[in-house]
Parts: sequence; structure tokens; C-alpha cells
Amino acid sequence: MLEIIGWMGCLYFVVKGIEISSSSSFRNEDGSPKRGITAAFMLCWAGAVVFGFLLADQATTVREVQSSSNLSNSIMEQCIQLAETPEAMAQCMK
Repeated sequence: MLEIIGWMGCLYFVVKGIEISSSSSFRNEDGSPKRGITAAFMLCWAGAVVFGFLLADQATTVREVQSSSNLSNSIMEQCIQLAETPEAMAQCMK
């Protein structure tokens, strides 16, 4: 759920950058952008890109942790199946 909200934040930055660059309220009489508007536009797009990379990195890390925990669970199950005594089963749980 949080990942979806994060990607919506990236989309918001992109849309806001487009709004800033296309709005007539951010332009002079001759049609050129007002002072600082180009920087605001670039910051919006840069924020969206950086935020996207951070979200993608976080998602990759979560997937790696989940796959390693699944591996340890399967190893423990195999140990329990191969154990011959209750003491050996208890050792598998440690």
C-alpha cells in the first residue's frame, strides 16, 4: 500500500512540473518563463526520478529479505523431517 502511495507521489511531481512549465501565470508578458520557474520545473522532475529510484531500491530490498526467510523456513522443515528423535527436532528449532 505504501509503495502505491509513493508512486503516486512521483506522478504528482511529474504532473506538477508539467503544470508549472505550461501555466501562463508562471510566464512573463513575452511568453518567457519567470525567474526561477525553470529551476522549479527541474526540481520537480529530479524529485520524481530520485523518489522513484528510492522506491524501487526499497522494493528490491524487501523482496530479498522475504526470499531469504522462505529459504530458512524450508531448511528448518527439511531438518524436522529428517530428525529421528524429539531431541533432534528440538535442535532444528534453534
